[in-house]
Amino acid sequence: MSKDNQLNKLPPKSSEEISGLLIQLLTKPNERERIWNQLIESILKVINTNNKNEIKTFQQSITQLEQRETQLQKQIDQLTAAQTEYERLKQELQLVRRGLKLFSASRQTEYERLKQELQQARTQLAALEQSYQQLQPQPNQHLQAEITRLSRELKQYGERIDQLQQTLSRFINDQPASPPSSHTSAIAPPATVLQSEAASIADQNQLVALLRKRMQRVGLDESVTLALHAAFMSGLMPIVKGSAAMAALEAYAHVIAGGRLASLSIVPTIVQPADLFVVSPADRQACIAHPAGLLDTVLFAQQPEQADTLFLIVLEGINRSTVETYLLPLLQCYATAQQPQAHRYLPLFHPSLLPQDHPYTPAARLVWPKNVLLAGTVVEGIATLPLPAELWSYACLINVDARIDLHTASSSAARHSVTAHQWLTWHAEAMSRFGAALKDCRDLLDSEKDLRIPEMVLAAGARLFACCQTNEAEQLAVSGVFGPYAVATNQQQALHQIIDSYGLEVDVTAL
Repeated sequence: MSKDNQLNKLPPKSSEEISGLLIQLLTKPNERERIWNQLIESILKVINTNNKNEIKTFQQSITQLEQRETQLQKQIDQLTAAQTEYERLKQELQLVRRGLKLFSASRQTEYERLKQELQQARTQLAALEQSYQQLQPQPNQHLQAEITRLSRELKQYGERIDQLQQTLSRFINDQPASPPSSHTSAIAPPATVLQSEAASIADQNQLVALLRKRMQRVGLDESVTLALHAAFMSGLMPIVKGSAAMAALEAYAHVIAGGRLASLSIVPTIVQPADLFVVSPADRQACIAHPAGLLDTVLFAQQPEQADTLFLIVLEGINRSTVETYLLPLLQCYATAQQPQAHRYLPLFHPSLLPQDHPYTPAARLVWPKNVLLAGTVVEGIATLPLPAELWSYACLINVDARIDLHTASSSAARHSVTAHQWLTWHAEAMSRFGAALKDCRDLLDSEKDLRIPEMVLAAGARLFACCQTNEAEQLAVSGVFGPYAVATNQQQALHQIIDSYGLEVDVTAL
């Protein structure tokens, strides 16, 4: 670019001044230094002026950009808020859709559960009626106990079917238009558990007298009364054997718990504790309470208004399935029922299968209530399994073979009951004698060194010993705990030696 073009870009006044100085620089050589300095000052002045203008223009551009940035940030904030609101509304819509889907599935599951329970109850009722018809014409008195049991179960399943039909009818006729705030279904314990009218007993001597009288009505003697009561009082599970087994337990419940009894006949398909309480559908997406009502009974007993009421649950024919897998875990839970600091629970199903407000949700991790007693019976036949040795750490055996008079056994009589508080008080008093009873049991077993009894079985025998305040305590501990364990572990010879040494009346063949 030429000098003329560069000068043309300068302001007019500055251009004339610089041009004049350049002419003077050529025409006045003597003043060259002065003119040169003026020329430099003029040029610097022009440069400073241009810089100030450029800086001002640049600052104006920055201000405009900042204003634009503020506007854009506001727009971004508005878009972000809109996006957040959109996501919130989207999630709410998804939750609503999911809630409607779950509600529909829940209603369908409840409907299917009721239908399945009704079908199962009808099937079992038909099977029981068939068995009853087959047994009824037989004159053999040994079948009378089985006929009595079938008659009782027929009545229970008939009542259960009526309840399920009423519930199913209400379910079909009452379909809510929108999801309810909580589930309307409720636990339904068997009718035998809901009995409430019973005279209260606060004296243990009176209780034993009433038990003797009631046991006599089913042909049982005093030894059975004392053994059964000591077994329940010890916290062990009485396992009753003989034709009068169920009659004896019903008589005991009639006096101790006002007749509040629930029972379940064990079948080979019961292989874990959950099978006693729930029936899982094939899809494993729901939980259905077993129609026998054991789960309903336990949950009913856990209600605050039932805390001082005793109940009895009986497992009939425990040796029809594998005791190691389904019963021992239950007994370990039952053994801690009166020990809040060491409570064990039974995992019946995953909590996610049911909503939090469902009445059966607490059963996902079932804790055994201290006001529910547990007993069992054994049966004879080819379709049975031997009882494991580990069982006798938590249970005791009681033989109750007797002839049952059906007329007197089924006749009505006043029911009695003991409060749970009173029961636990008696239990604590009995356990205060545990130390002395444990020493007596050690002395008993030390007389025959060949009989090896583990500590847990020894403690179980001592608990039974402590609760029997008669001279039959040794015989009860041997026949109820030590003897069955010795038979299960092939120590019959050592057992015979102890029986002979103490002159005990124990029939080893019945163990």
